[in-house]
Amino acid sequence: MAEYFDRMDALLGDTSRVLSDFVGRIRMEYVMDEFYDGKDEVKFRRSGKTLVTLYLHEGYFTVLIIFGKAEREKFEAQQAAFPAEFCEFYHASRTYHDGKWMFYDVHADGDVDMLMRLLHIRKRPNRKPEKLAGAVISLCGNRCDQCLLHQNHFEPEKFTVGEKHCYFSWDEPAQDHTNDACPGCMPGKGCKYRKCAAEKDIFSCGECDYEHCTTEHFTEPGCCNLGITAEEVAQFILPYCGKERFTAIKSAKTK
Repeated sequence: MAEYFDRMDALLGDTSRVLSDFVGRIRMEYVMDEFYDGKDEVKFRRSGKTLVTLYLHEGYFTVLIIFGKAEREKFEAQQAAFPAEFCEFYHASRTYHDGKWMFYDVHADGDVDMLMRLLHIRKRPNRKPEKLAGAVISLCGNRCDQCLLHQNHFEPEKFTVGEKHCYFSWDEPAQDHTNDACPGCMPGKGCKYRKCAAEKDIFSCGECDYEHCTTEHFTEPGCCNLGITAEEVAQFILPYCGKERFTAIKSAKTK
Protein backbone atom coordinates (compact mmCIF):
# COMPACT_ATOMS: atom_id res chain seq x y z
CA MET A 1 0.00 0.00 0.00
CA ALA A 2 2.97 2.33 0.47
CA GLU A 3 3.36 2.68 -3.31
CA TYR A 4 -0.28 3.68 -3.66
CA PHE A 5 0.14 6.36 -1.00
CA ASP A 6 3.35 7.63 -2.61
CA ARG A 7 1.72 8.07 -6.01
CA MET A 8 -1.50 9.61 -4.73
CA ASP A 9 0.26 11.84 -2.20
CA ALA A 10 2.58 13.18 -4.89
CA LEU A 11 -0.39 14.17 -7.04
CA LEU A 12 -3.18 15.01 -4.61
CA GLY A 13 -1.36 15.98 -1.43
CA ASP A 14 -3.72 16.10 1.57
CA THR A 15 -6.68 15.28 -0.69
CA SER A 16 -5.31 11.74 -1.19
CA ARG A 17 -6.92 10.70 2.09
CA VAL A 18 -10.34 11.91 0.93
CA LEU A 19 -9.89 9.98 -2.32
CA SER A 20 -8.97 6.75 -0.51
CA ASP A 21 -11.93 7.13 1.87
CA PHE A 22 -14.33 7.67 -1.03
CA VAL A 23 -12.95 4.79 -3.12
CA GLY A 24 -13.04 2.53 -0.06
CA ARG A 25 -16.68 3.34 0.63
CA ILE A 26 -17.56 2.60 -2.99
CA ARG A 27 -15.79 -0.76 -2.84
CA MET A 28 -17.48 -1.71 0.41
CA GLU A 29 -20.99 -0.82 -0.79
CA TYR A 30 -20.95 -1.49 -4.53
CA VAL A 31 -19.90 -4.34 -6.82
CA MET A 32 -18.11 -2.44 -9.58
CA ASP A 33 -15.30 -2.93 -12.06
CA GLU A 34 -12.82 -0.08 -12.21
CA PHE A 35 -11.44 1.28 -15.46
CA TYR A 36 -8.33 3.37 -14.85
CA ASP A 37 -6.34 4.98 -17.65
CA GLY A 38 -3.20 4.96 -15.49
CA LYS A 39 -3.10 8.74 -15.37
CA ASP A 40 -6.06 10.80 -14.29
CA GLU A 41 -9.37 9.05 -14.97
CA VAL A 42 -11.09 6.13 -13.26
CA LYS A 43 -14.62 4.90 -13.94
CA PHE A 44 -16.67 2.64 -11.68
CA ARG A 45 -18.87 0.57 -14.00
CA ARG A 46 -21.04 -2.53 -13.95
CA SER A 47 -23.03 -4.12 -16.78
CA GLY A 48 -22.12 -1.29 -19.13
CA LYS A 49 -23.41 1.45 -16.82
CA THR A 50 -21.21 3.98 -15.04
CA LEU A 51 -21.86 4.75 -11.40
CA VAL A 52 -19.31 7.54 -11.08
CA THR A 53 -16.18 8.86 -12.81
CA LEU A 54 -13.22 10.40 -11.00
CA TYR A 55 -10.69 12.79 -12.55
CA LEU A 56 -7.43 13.26 -10.67
CA HIS A 57 -5.73 16.65 -10.66
CA GLU A 58 -2.86 18.25 -8.84
CA GLY A 59 -4.15 18.88 -5.31
CA TYR A 60 -7.76 17.78 -5.86
CA PHE A 61 -10.03 15.42 -7.79
CA THR A 62 -13.30 15.88 -9.64
CA VAL A 63 -16.34 13.64 -9.24
CA LEU A 64 -18.69 13.26 -12.20
CA ILE A 65 -22.15 11.96 -11.35
CA ILE A 66 -24.99 12.04 -13.88
CA PHE A 67 -28.55 12.24 -12.59
CA GLY A 68 -31.39 11.20 -14.86
CA LYS A 69 -34.93 12.45 -14.39
CA ALA A 70 -35.76 10.01 -11.56
CA GLU A 71 -32.55 10.85 -9.69
CA ARG A 72 -33.15 14.58 -10.06
CA GLU A 73 -36.60 14.19 -8.57
CA LYS A 74 -35.18 12.23 -5.63
CA PHE A 75 -32.46 14.79 -4.97
CA GLU A 76 -34.78 17.79 -5.24
CA ALA A 77 -37.19 16.16 -2.79
CA GLN A 78 -34.44 15.93 -0.17
CA GLN A 79 -32.11 18.78 -1.12
CA ALA A 80 -32.76 20.55 2.19
CA ALA A 81 -30.56 17.90 3.81
CA PHE A 82 -27.58 18.89 1.63
CA PRO A 83 -25.27 21.90 2.12
CA ALA A 84 -26.64 25.09 0.56
CA GLU A 85 -23.51 25.60 -1.52
CA PHE A 86 -23.89 22.14 -3.06
CA CYS A 87 -27.56 22.78 -3.88
CA GLU A 88 -26.49 25.95 -5.68
CA PHE A 89 -23.89 23.94 -7.57
CA TYR A 90 -26.49 21.29 -8.44
CA HIS A 91 -28.93 23.77 -9.93
CA ALA A 92 -26.14 25.49 -11.86
CA SER A 93 -24.95 22.21 -13.44
CA ARG A 94 -25.85 21.67 -17.10
CA THR A 95 -28.68 19.31 -18.03
CA TYR A 96 -28.38 17.43 -21.33
CA HIS A 97 -30.61 14.90 -23.07
CA ASP A 98 -29.21 12.06 -20.96
CA GLY A 99 -29.30 13.83 -17.59
CA LYS A 100 -27.71 16.47 -15.36
CA TRP A 101 -23.92 16.26 -15.49
CA MET A 102 -22.37 17.26 -12.18
CA PHE A 103 -18.60 17.87 -12.19
CA TYR A 104 -17.90 18.43 -8.51
CA ASP A 105 -14.37 19.34 -7.34
CA VAL A 106 -13.24 17.70 -4.10
CA HIS A 107 -10.43 19.10 -1.96
CA ALA A 108 -8.83 18.11 1.35
CA ASP A 109 -11.96 19.14 3.28
CA GLY A 110 -14.22 17.07 1.02
CA ASP A 111 -17.36 15.53 2.54
CA VAL A 112 -17.29 11.80 1.74
CA ASP A 113 -20.64 11.22 3.45
CA MET A 114 -22.30 13.71 1.11
CA LEU A 115 -20.67 12.10 -1.92
CA MET A 116 -21.95 8.69 -0.86
CA ARG A 117 -25.47 10.10 -0.38
CA LEU A 118 -25.33 11.29 -3.99
CA LEU A 119 -24.26 7.83 -5.14
CA HIS A 120 -27.11 6.27 -3.16
CA ILE A 121 -29.49 8.48 -5.14
CA ARG A 122 -27.76 7.49 -8.38
CA LYS A 123 -27.93 3.79 -7.53
CA ARG A 124 -28.74 1.79 -4.43
CA PRO A 125 -25.75 -0.14 -3.04
CA ASN A 126 -25.64 -3.54 -4.72
CA ARG A 127 -23.16 -5.35 -2.51
CA LYS A 128 -25.04 -7.86 -0.40
CA PRO A 129 -24.39 -7.98 3.36
CA GLU A 130 -21.57 -10.34 4.23
CA LYS A 131 -22.72 -13.77 5.37
CA LEU A 132 -20.71 -14.71 8.45
CA ALA A 133 -22.41 -18.00 9.40
CA GLY A 134 -19.62 -20.57 9.43
CA ALA A 135 -16.98 -17.95 8.61
CA VAL A 136 -13.48 -18.27 10.07
CA ILE A 137 -12.59 -14.80 11.34
CA SER A 138 -9.16 -14.10 12.79
CA LEU A 139 -8.62 -11.91 15.84
CA CYS A 140 -7.65 -9.05 13.49
CA GLY A 141 -10.93 -9.47 11.61
CA ASN A 142 -9.59 -11.07 8.43
CA ARG A 143 -11.59 -13.83 6.78
CA CYS A 144 -9.20 -16.80 6.99
CA ASP A 145 -11.72 -19.00 5.17
CA GLN A 146 -11.54 -16.71 2.11
CA CYS A 147 -7.76 -16.29 2.09
CA LEU A 148 -5.95 -18.07 -0.74
CA LEU A 149 -3.18 -18.92 1.72
CA HIS A 150 -5.51 -20.90 3.95
CA GLN A 151 -4.65 -24.58 4.15
CA ASN A 152 -8.09 -25.61 2.88
CA HIS A 153 -7.65 -23.86 -0.47
CA PHE A 154 -3.96 -23.05 -0.78
CA GLU A 155 -3.34 -21.18 -4.06
CA PRO A 156 -0.12 -19.18 -3.59
CA GLU A 157 0.36 -18.40 -7.30
CA LYS A 158 -3.12 -16.89 -7.59
CA PHE A 159 -2.54 -14.98 -4.34
CA THR A 160 0.74 -13.55 -5.67
CA VAL A 161 -0.78 -12.30 -8.93
CA GLY A 162 -3.83 -10.83 -7.20
CA GLU A 163 -1.73 -9.18 -4.50
CA LYS A 164 0.43 -7.53 -7.17
CA HIS A 165 -2.55 -6.10 -9.05
CA CYS A 166 -4.18 -4.74 -5.91
CA TYR A 167 -1.28 -3.53 -3.78
CA PHE A 168 1.94 -3.11 -5.76
CA SER A 169 3.25 -1.30 -8.81
CA TRP A 170 2.11 -2.89 -12.05
CA ASP A 171 5.51 -2.05 -13.53
CA GLU A 172 7.28 -4.48 -11.21
CA PRO A 173 7.28 -8.26 -11.56
CA ALA A 174 5.05 -10.18 -9.17
CA GLN A 175 6.87 -11.26 -6.02
CA ASP A 176 6.04 -14.09 -3.68
CA HIS A 177 4.93 -12.59 -0.36
CA THR A 178 3.15 -15.72 0.84
CA ASN A 179 5.73 -16.32 3.58
CA ASP A 180 5.24 -12.94 5.24
CA ALA A 181 1.64 -12.06 4.31
CA CYS A 182 0.26 -13.55 7.52
CA PRO A 183 2.08 -15.56 10.21
CA GLY A 184 -1.18 -17.02 11.53
CA CYS A 185 -3.03 -16.63 14.82
CA MET A 186 -1.49 -19.50 16.75
CA PRO A 187 0.77 -18.73 19.77
CA GLY A 188 4.41 -18.29 18.86
CA LYS A 189 3.68 -17.25 15.27
CA GLY A 190 4.74 -13.65 15.83
CA CYS A 191 1.45 -12.02 14.82
CA LYS A 192 1.55 -8.32 15.78
CA TYR A 193 -2.22 -8.21 16.23
CA ARG A 194 -2.19 -11.18 18.60
CA LYS A 195 0.60 -9.53 20.59
CA CYS A 196 -1.29 -6.21 20.73
CA ALA A 197 -4.53 -7.88 21.84
CA ALA A 198 -2.67 -9.73 24.60
CA GLU A 199 -1.05 -6.51 25.82
CA LYS A 200 -4.45 -4.78 25.93
CA ASP A 201 -6.04 -7.85 27.53
CA ILE A 202 -8.73 -8.13 24.86
CA PHE A 203 -9.88 -11.10 22.80
CA SER A 204 -9.68 -9.48 19.38
CA CYS A 205 -9.30 -6.17 17.56
CA GLY A 206 -13.09 -6.03 17.50
CA GLU A 207 -13.01 -4.94 21.15
CA CYS A 208 -10.71 -2.01 20.36
CA ASP A 209 -11.79 1.46 19.22
CA TYR A 210 -8.81 1.67 16.79
CA GLU A 211 -8.25 5.28 17.83
CA HIS A 212 -4.86 4.50 19.35
CA CYS A 213 -3.89 1.47 17.30
CA THR A 214 -0.14 0.92 17.35
CA THR A 215 -0.03 -2.02 14.94
CA GLU A 216 -1.28 -0.02 11.91
CA HIS A 217 -1.26 -1.51 8.41
CA PHE A 218 -4.81 -2.77 8.53
CA THR A 219 -5.99 -3.21 4.97
CA GLU A 220 -8.07 -0.19 4.02
CA PRO A 221 -10.39 -0.86 1.06
CA GLY A 222 -9.58 2.43 -0.64
CA CYS A 223 -5.81 2.36 -0.13
CA CYS A 224 -5.15 -0.15 -2.89
CA ASN A 225 -4.45 0.32 -6.59
CA LEU A 226 -7.07 1.93 -8.78
CA GLY A 227 -8.35 0.07 -11.82
CA ILE A 228 -9.03 -3.37 -10.34
CA THR A 229 -11.95 -5.64 -11.11
CA ALA A 230 -14.93 -6.44 -8.92
CA GLU A 231 -13.58 -9.99 -8.60
CA GLU A 232 -10.19 -8.71 -7.40
CA VAL A 233 -11.90 -6.50 -4.81
CA ALA A 234 -13.86 -9.52 -3.56
CA GLN A 235 -10.85 -11.86 -3.46
CA PHE A 236 -7.91 -9.70 -2.46
CA ILE A 237 -9.30 -6.70 -0.57
CA LEU A 238 -12.56 -7.38 1.24
CA PRO A 239 -11.41 -10.56 3.06
CA TYR A 240 -8.68 -8.48 4.73
CA CYS A 241 -10.79 -5.48 5.82
CA GLY A 242 -11.02 -6.51 9.46
CA LYS A 243 -11.67 -3.04 10.83
CA GLU A 244 -14.69 -2.55 8.56
CA ARG A 245 -15.92 -6.09 9.33
CA PHE A 246 -15.83 -5.58 13.09
CA THR A 247 -17.50 -2.19 12.69
CA ALA A 248 -20.33 -3.78 10.69
CA ILE A 249 -20.73 -6.54 13.30
CA LYS A 250 -20.95 -3.96 16.11
CA SER A 251 -23.46 -1.91 14.13
CA ALA A 252 -25.65 -4.96 13.50
CA LYS A 253 -25.70 -5.78 17.22
CA THR A 254 -26.95 -2.33 18.15
CA LYS A 255 -29.89 -2.43 15.75
